[in-house]
Amino acid sequence: MSECLGLDGFLDGVLSENQRARFVEHLAQCPACARRLAGWRRVQAALPAWVAVQASVSVSDHSVAKLVLRAEHRPRPQHVEPAVREHRQPWRLLLPAAAALALLFTTSAVVAATAVWLHERQTSQAPETPATMPIPTLDSAPAHVVPPTPESVEIAPEVPAPTAPLEAVPTGIARLRPMPGREAKNQVPRRDLTGWQTLIVAGEVARAQSELARYLAQVPGDVEAWLLSADAQRKAQHYQGAVMAYREVMRRGEPSARAHARLQAAILLQDKLGDVAASMPLLEALVQQPPQVLVLRELANFRLARGYVDQGQRERALLLLQDLARTATDPALRRDAQTMLGELEPPR
Repeated sequence: MSECLGLDGFLDGVLSENQRARFVEHLAQCPACARRLAGWRRVQAALPAWVAVQASVSVSDHSVAKLVLRAEHRPRPQHVEPAVREHRQPWRLLLPAAAALALLFTTSAVVAATAVWLHERQTSQAPETPATMPIPTLDSAPAHVVPPTPESVEIAPEVPAPTAPLEAVPTGIARLRPMPGREAKNQVPRRDLTGWQTLIVAGEVARAQSELARYLAQVPGDVEAWLLSADAQRKAQHYQGAVMAYREVMRRGEPSARAHARLQAAILLQDKLGDVAASMPLLEALVQQPPQVLVLRELANFRLARGYVDQGQRERALLLLQDLARTATDPALRRDAQTMLGELEPPR
């Protein structure tokens, strides 16, 4: 977070070489600072077209741009109602407890009465069991009834006994709520980007990873959550998982987020995983579709030149390094390109 405060010094040109190099590396990892830098550059580019105003105090272009942006985005004052202090008497503190006890007794009485009513209804509608039904005999048959013979008896096909329909719960009976802590399986976890970022900074990476995994399983389209997940994976040195999170950002994010994810994934593949071949398509796509921030494109070209060197493509690496040594906007990156260029070119 301290590198974010170096944007003013970066624009005013008052940072040291080491501070400027660290801030350039920070730009590659912080989309917010990259967007702010692009905004300042656009305002500074538009300043020469404005009418010059003579002032007694000399002000830099960056300071004027900062005042303009602050005036445009100044929040409007909102009317705040004065807080009203509520004077409570001690006996009022017992009202919630008394209401809860009354609700508990009423619910218990309703449930008990319902159970008794259902039991009595089932008992009154139950069919008479064979043990209590009278068994007819031939002696008890009327005189005019002739007992049937086996030849005259027609055997009816066996019909399954109809099953009694399930009785609906009577209207007005409250259903019991689930116990606290038992959540539905399809319930979406709460989105808490600030809380997860605080956990990552505090070192509780495992907890942040667990909560982010549950959230992203339900909401896979949240690009900011995927970026936080990648940060947590990098903090835990799970670089392969971080690369996978960056690939999700490449699939779902906007152009600036996709460019940031491509560069970060390529850096991890080259520096941490040693997979230069997998990083090259990401860097080439980033250069063919340059991002809005020029520094990201220059870093991508420098990483691409390193990949060409590792793959033995010396001529392609020389072309990129010569261009960076002449035109790179960051002095530290320009020096690094000149140093690598001196190592590759034969002494004259």
